[in-house]
Amino acid sequence: MEYKIIYEWVFNNINKAVFNHIKIFGVLKMEGKITISQLQQYVKNKEGDFYPETRNNFILKFMEETGELARAILYNHPHAEGDNIKGTIEEEFCDVLFYLFAIANLYDVDIEKWIPVKEQETDKRYKTNYFEKYFPI
Repeated sequence: MEYKIIYEWVFNNINKAVFNHIKIFGVLKMEGKITISQLQQYVKNKEGDFYPETRNNFILKFMEETGELARAILYNHPHAEGDNIKGTIEEEFCDVLFYLFAIANLYDVDIEKWIPVKEQETDKRYKTNYFEKYFPI
């Protein structure tokens, strides 16, 4: 049950947080929601060419940001208000996602393509249809 609550919170809140974070820096202007593919492409364009030596840096940075997110959650950091994201849980989610996408780009993994495949396997394993309730095929 706890997994479902976290899953729903992330889908309901992270898109808004990432959009606000990117909008603050004026890097990406668009109406509505941002897709995973758009974010992954944004990270790829921002980081430019990837070299094998950057793999370790991105993995270490991802681990660091994941630790910061855990700390923000455990110590009840505030939620973002208005355009102020500094020091908030949303800021840490955005940082984690940025490095997750950077690592996925290093390995040519299309996250948006593989999420449905993975979630459908999870539904089969646990005999649920949770994914299809939210994303009917």
